[in-house]
Amino acid sequence: MKSKGSALILAGLLAAAATAAVFLYVKGVRQQVKTSSTIVRVIVAKQDIGANTQLAPLVSSGAFETRGVPQDALVRGVVTSLSQLQGQTTAVPILANAQISTVFFSGSGQNNRLNIPKGYVAATISLNQQQMVGGFISRGDHVTVYGTVNHTTQTLIPDARVLVGSPTTGQPAGSDTSGLITLALTPGDAERLVAAQSGQVWLVLLPPGQQGTSQPPISMGG
Repeated sequence: MKSKGSALILAGLLAAAATAAVFLYVKGVRQQVKTSSTIVRVIVAKQDIGANTQLAPLVSSGAFETRGVPQDALVRGVVTSLSQLQGQTTAVPILANAQISTVFFSGSGQNNRLNIPKGYVAATISLNQQQMVGGFISRGDHVTVYGTVNHTTQTLIPDARVLVGSPTTGQPAGSDTSGLITLALTPGDAERLVAAQSGQVWLVLLPPGQQGTSQPPISMGG
């Protein structure tokens, strides 16, 4: 009986030790989470705000409040002060209780929703389906731009990245449906593209990983 009692006491001590170990582990994890994620006070809207809305009147009416957000959950360009909203106009809708980013503002120099590379400009042209590979051009694709002016066809832009693709994919072949294509171009390439509008412009789609090259001009009159 004495041996059995000792075993029970030992089991109880082991159970207590295990419980204490689990408690200390959980406490340590909670403390680690608390210390590793600094809370940052950010500005959020109390209501949904539509695009093209001036924010200064909403600031004056108390339409915004501060809220704590873990530092590792912050969005890029998050707004942390009401002063950052003064004089701003929304370029996109802002949802209630969501973090507000400076990229949501228009005319701030930070609104680059097209992801235009530094040193480039965005240019949009309207083409029919034949001139844009039947409409099968998507954002991120690379194309070569050809232009025909005065019966001479030449390479205008050997390689251009598509910022906004064609919305006409799936339209019946041969239809008159036209679409808009937006390209990332150097200022010089954009100038050549604009000058070629007096003739015809065609895009050819490059395979993934293949770089476009210039071809010698071809004159149909010759």
